[in-house]
Amino acid sequence: MGPKFISKYLLILVSIVWYMLLYYYIDRSEFLFLISGVAILGVIYFYWLKNSCFNVKEIVVIAIIFRLVLLFGTPNFSDDYYRFVWDGKMTNEIGNPYEFTPEEIVKNKRSLTGKYLKKHL
Repeated sequence: MGPKFISKYLLILVSIVWYMLLYYYIDRSEFLFLISGVAILGVIYFYWLKNSCFNVKEIVVIAIIFRLVLLFGTPNFSDDYYRFVWDGKMTNEIGNPYEFTPEEIVKNKRSLTGKYLKKHL
């Protein structure tokens, strides 16, 4: 267990901590902390690229760990993520989320699919 082994896994830990700080605790108005975190993560990433530290199995395990860390949070840097969910549901229903306004949908209280089919068939 040499210094390269310790630095490799220490950088993983530092990355996870910074991802958690950025995702859960730092608000987008806290510019210095945000830029510092992104810069630190970028430096670590380029260090890993330059030194080819990981094999494929390690990369997959690290990727899963990073995704698990961010799995249970709500997006911190976007205040309109509910709109993205809405657009996804509308895309599934009618194909074009911009065809009807939310007001039209609430006002008519009809099934989008029925309205869409009547209009286009």
